[in-house]
Amino acid sequence: MVILNAIIRFLFKRPYRFIKRHLYKLLITYMIGVVPMGVTTTTLTTGTSPLNYDSVIKIYKNAGITNMVTAGLYKPTVNGIRVVTGEVTKFIGSTFNSQSIEDTGRNLINRGKSWFNQGKILAGGTIESSSASGITADADSDSSDKWSFSKYPDYYKIVGLSGLKKEDIETKEYVKYYDKDELERNTGVESVISRDTILASASSNPKSVNGKALQLDFKDSDKVQGWNDKFSSYKVNVPWLYGQSNKSVLWEKSLLLPIALGGSAVIDNGIVLTHQCNVGGTDDKGGLNYVAHTVKSYFDTHKNGLIKYIAIPNYTNDNKIPETLTIKLLSNDNELDETVLLFNTANNYTLNYNDGSYKSE
Repeated sequence: MVILNAIIRFLFKRPYRFIKRHLYKLLITYMIGVVPMGVTTTTLTTGTSPLNYDSVIKIYKNAGITNMVTAGLYKPTVNGIRVVTGEVTKFIGSTFNSQSIEDTGRNLINRGKSWFNQGKILAGGTIESSSASGITADADSDSSDKWSFSKYPDYYKIVGLSGLKKEDIETKEYVKYYDKDELERNTGVESVISRDTILASASSNPKSVNGKALQLDFKDSDKVQGWNDKFSSYKVNVPWLYGQSNKSVLWEKSLLLPIALGGSAVIDNGIVLTHQCNVGGTDDKGGLNYVAHTVKSYFDTHKNGLIKYIAIPNYTNDNKIPETLTIKLLSNDNELDETVLLFNTANNYTLNYNDGSYKSE
């Protein structure tokens, strides 16, 4: 009992008395030292050169009040936990052969590393990311990656970081469609999305909130590239996991920038995608829905944030329908930073990306 009392006195009573006796001096010391300590911690944990003082201060200020009052310890701690949790999640996914769990782990790893890689980003260096094939920030070379149901049952793959820079994110929302190529195919769209964009979209398009694919109403004069009216009769039964299957049309008129993220049914935004590329499996959590959910989830906790969104269709030769879509996402605080590859295919079917015909395997 005497020993226990001695331990309690040493661990609690003495520190309490010390703090009570010197509280004023400790507060003064904290107020004087919190900013220099925070700047030093930011410099060390982000790998930013101490000579690049303006950038260090900018990162420190943009990290938020919680990080500032904790002398720069909050962000590296949280992101370190993300990396560790991501590694564990990725290991579990790999062990149980679950691509979605493995990709969740990669997403956590990439989000965590975004804090520690800011120095490299500012210096223009190559950023390593967690990906199935060791691909770095520039994912364009991965656009032809082969799909298999066993690897990607949700019809998407997290490739790595976006390769975009926070400084390139405009401060206001906008949508810009890229010029068509020589075959008059849509080549992409970029946008800056805010929480207001999501709320306005949900208000005007309530069906887009639940993640279901919408049957889009393009203007009569619009002709979505690659679309043929006979596609509406292409009904298929696509096997998925757990003995489940998707009974749906094969091809759908879709959007490079979904309505749920502020897109609209205009010809420059139109694209032909499979139902699976739009929503994934029977749980509707894959494909383009995964991207929409990721963006919405970010705004749940970052109400004043902005996200740059870029979607690039990847065609083979002169085909009118893309085989994959590359989606790049970057938030203005680097919390969300990833490239996602969407597979425009359907399990158990071989597709013709020129005329839209198909055959069962």
